[in-house]
Amino acid sequence: MGKRGYGLLLSVAGIMVLCLSLYVPPVKAHNGKVMQAGCGRAVKAGTGTRQGLWQTFGVLDGLPSLSVFAILQDREGYLWFGTYGGGVSRYDGEQFVTFTQDDGL
Repeated sequence: MGKRGYGLLLSVAGIMVLCLSLYVPPVKAHNGKVMQAGCGRAVKAGTGTRQGLWQTFGVLDGLPSLSVFAILQDREGYLWFGTYGGGVSRYDGEQFVTFTQDDGL
């Protein structure tokens, strides 16, 4: 996606009410040791459903959960989805990369 913005409007199941912070400080376990963050799980995005300007994605299209509570577009144009029980997913227009507790969340 580079540094350009992503001009696609998205609709997902759930209510989007929270803000998602993308600042990632070094991860420390409860014992104080610094942990290496995982690289997530990449899935090629499905086609979803398009209606006018709206593009809708579901679990079959690569979202880890239908319960999305936060959506944020970062400075590089990636869309981030905070889900309930499925982790955080980054969408670049072609694939979803999902980060979970296994990756250090």
